[in-house]
Amino acid sequence: MGVFICSTRTSAYYVLGIPFGVYLAFWRHQGLTGLWIGLTVSLVYSATAGCAVCLCADWDEEVDKVQRRLGGSDECGGGGGGARRKDSDETRGD
Repeated sequence: MGVFICSTRTSAYYVLGIPFGVYLAFWRHQGLTGLWIGLTVSLVYSATAGCAVCLCADWDEEVDKVQRRLGGSDECGGGGGGARRKDSDETRGD
């Protein structure tokens, strides 16, 4: 997933945004406004692709990958899946 996002961001700027901005700035005579439009188009493309990846990802599979890389532990930091605050009601005696 990380390689896809990195290549999407790279293609957004170097393949889409900058050439489109240069086209608008110099061939369509829009100047600096054309450059900004090109960069804006690349940002919209990059954000759309990033959102699509996040929405379509199998997050359970991604968690399994991370757990395998970390040694297969099911617990998060030894706390049984979540951290507890020391100043909870149980420790304050309320």
